[in-house]
Amino acid sequence: MFSILLVKEIRNNIMNLRFIVGMILCSVLTVVCVVILSNQYLQEFNDYNTQMMLQDEFLKNYAHTNRISNVSTPPRPPDTFRPLIMGIQTENRGYMSGFFEDPMPILFPHIDLIFIVTVIMSLLAMLFAYDAVSGEREDGTLRLIVSNRIKRPILILGKWIGGIISLFIPFILSLLVGALYIIIHPSIRWDSTVYAVFFLLILASMTFISSFYLLGLFMSSISKNSSASILNS
Repeated sequence: MFSILLVKEIRNNIMNLRFIVGMILCSVLTVVCVVILSNQYLQEFNDYNTQMMLQDEFLKNYAHTNRISNVSTPPRPPDTFRPLIMGIQTENRGYMSGFFEDPMPILFPHIDLIFIVTVIMSLLAMLFAYDAVSGEREDGTLRLIVSNRIKRPILILGKWIGGIISLFIPFILSLLVGALYIIIHPSIRWDSTVYAVFFLLILASMTFISSFYLLGLFMSSISKNSSASILNS
């Protein structure tokens, strides 16, 4: 019975318009994000190589032991995950102090993998989960399901697992497309350590998305109707 409930939940989510919109949104944003950030990473890496070359030439011609400490600080190379994550730039640390003067950089940050996970996927999780229970309560199908001697924890577990699987399909596929672009790019080289960290990053993102879906499922369970559920979510 649990497997039937799980398949039903996945099928209902996949056949819904929200799944198609989520698939298109995740794919387009991830691919565009990876392409743009990869180009910026290559430009920053070329600038880093140029700075290193100029510094080496300067040290060779003008450096002296009395002032070597003032000119030998090397520039920092761009981060390895720059094609996926922009991170917090050094010059932007403490930027919350200027929120009231210019709130746009804080309200609308740069689009990267962190933005896609924390904003786009969390909103999709809420949209997938807001009527998972309340919608079936309104349609009358929830009473029929419970009448088949399905325990409520099993019902909620099936809806949660089916919902997050439906969410992970567009998320994982879009990440695979972005990772494939990085792999086949001739100027970007990732070693095994970077891929291991990338795998852990995916696990952390999936945990984050699952938590938001569980929160939306909880709101759907305690709300009398779908409109109240999405408002509470």
